[in-house]
Amino acid sequence: MIPTGDQVSIVIPLEGSKDKFVITVGRNVAIMTWDGESSTPADVKYVCSVDDEKEVQNNRLNDGKVDPTGRLWSGMT
Repeated sequence: MIPTGDQVSIVIPLEGSKDKFVITVGRNVAIMTWDGESSTPADVKYVCSVDDEKEVQNNRLNDGKVDPTGRLWSGMT
């Protein structure tokens, strides 16, 4: 599940998958299964992390979107 205190900053429906969303949490990108009504997601699978270097450990993904070819673009804070 999503660790307490971590903020979800991007939520994008996953094309072709009911109740699945691409989300960002801190510096992580994950696939979340959620019915849109429950107070917690059914499942969260982390797929990648960015900025793992020691000097940028406080960075996080903040705002983003998907381009017409399906690529996720995001800014960092």
